[in-house]
Amino acid sequence: LPPASGVDQVEACAWSRPASDVGRSGFDHWPLPDGRLALFLGDASDHAEAGPRVLSEVRAQLRELTERRTDPDWLLAQVNRRLHAGLPSGRFVTAFVGCLGSDGQLHWCSAGQGPVYVSRRAREDYDALPASAPPLGVEPDLRPQAVSLRLGPGGRVAVLSDGILDAHNGAGQFLGPQ
Repeated sequence: LPPASGVDQVEACAWSRPASDVGRSGFDHWPLPDGRLALFLGDASDHAEAGPRVLSEVRAQLRELTERRTDPDWLLAQVNRRLHAGLPSGRFVTAFVGCLGSDGQLHWCSAGQGPVYVSRRAREDYDALPASAPPLGVEPDLRPQAVSLRLGPGGRVAVLSDGILDAHNGAGQFLGPQ
């Protein structure tokens, strides 16, 4: 990331290998007005062409809303309200939103996207932290709980879409969170 982002000691990376021609997962990161870095990973439940469109709308809404406020729990509650009113019954979006400062302070919230794997320092084992709320669009009034933690030098956060957890190993078994 360029030093102008205010998070010049942070390395943000992502990897994606779509399972089909119609992608339902997406990720993004962008600088916030206060100098922190916004992080997003989401997955739409719709396997048809509407899934990528819905996910693109969620991403755009988050980017727009972070111009006003950057509390991950507030952001997800706002997007949830919009989705609940417009998504067909039985459809939902899982989403992780985090705000990371150059001091390693990460304030995040997850709606159905989890577990979130956290290693607070280099060579430290990962803790699997559960999602703090159900997926977006399921309940009309979502009240997610944000989590704050500090990453030390070499600390890492790994957020995986369900495509990783639902993949099969060589024996045809789900990989799962382990």
